[in-house]
Amino acid sequence: MPRGGGRVQPLLRYGMRAASMIAVDDAGRPSHAIDPFEHEAWRLRWDGARLVHARVRLPGGDALELLPGTADHLLLGPCDAVHHEGHDEPIARIAAVSWHAPTCIPAVDVPGALPPGAGTVILNLLAALAEHSGATSLRYRGPYPTSALFATLAASFRITGDRDAAERRFVHDDGFGLHDIEPDVDFVPDPHAWSWPLPRVCVQHRRGTEAVWIDARAYAPGATNHVLVRDGDAWSARVVLAGEPWCEVLRVDDRGEPCSAIATPPAAPPHLVGITLPTAMVEVIRDVVIRASAPALAASIARVLAGGITLADTGLTVARAQAQGIVLSAALVERAMARDGATSLAILALALRPIVARTAVARLLEHI
Repeated sequence: MPRGGGRVQPLLRYGMRAASMIAVDDAGRPSHAIDPFEHEAWRLRWDGARLVHARVRLPGGDALELLPGTADHLLLGPCDAVHHEGHDEPIARIAAVSWHAPTCIPAVDVPGALPPGAGTVILNLLAALAEHSGATSLRYRGPYPTSALFATLAASFRITGDRDAAERRFVHDDGFGLHDIEPDVDFVPDPHAWSWPLPRVCVQHRRGTEAVWIDARAYAPGATNHVLVRDGDAWSARVVLAGEPWCEVLRVDDRGEPCSAIATPPAAPPHLVGITLPTAMVEVIRDVVIRASAPALAASIARVLAGGITLADTGLTVARAQAQGIVLSAALVERAMARDGATSLAILALALRPIVARTAVARLLEHI
């Protein structure tokens, strides 16, 4: 029973066990959510209908604090500030939201500054509170509608109708970074629940196991490199390189509880570590990534890749940005280069696109 009275209600169930429980205070306001392992997913503090503080747990176990109405932004106006727990300086700002009864999905000023999973957990809290308030659907309102944001929203909202058509309507090339727009896409609140069976593991549930986060990295069905697949009576989180399994990282059962240890990845091929991809290859990859991204990002993508692509032993990570250029998995390149030239470059571009686009957005927004 929550402190100060109130009641507890299940958010989601799998089998006979609740995947998450939400506590509601005497005034009917959600106060906190806990998982089956007694980890607190989020806790809210209210002053009447106004949210004054929120603490949200990230998939890696760290926490963020949300301080509504404590910031401003030139484009977004009044904002809610996002902080690492215990730190005074905000890491990002969100256009102000009526958290007790959300009417829209807000923009974030620097999504690239948020740690892994932060955008997902904030939007999932929004979806949970919108559902609690009785909202049937919300629309995004802001200047930065991207494919990456659309994919993040799909983890906490349901998109009715043709999803590909909805994504095309959602991604506005002309308005990126310049003014508020409201794409003609309705997002139905459909929040998931997270549970933390082990310190390095977070399992995402909605209608069954939906994703597994390991060391703050999501493994999900249909992903390109970090994939979650059904394997017998368990789920296998594995790294896939050039379309073929490279390393099984963890197995979990239908309740999301691990049934193996977290694996150590194989070593990268030493003869490739430290090599820089030829300029001609980088230019082809750049052009492929630009064609698959919003036109307004083209110049920023080109600047990100102007520093080149260096091969390294990246462990379970496929690619990461650095101050100049990108670091890419040498193991992926070894496998990709076993294919024909066009296929190998397509594989590398597909693997690089998420980190390049995310970095391009972050650097572009730094100057707005």
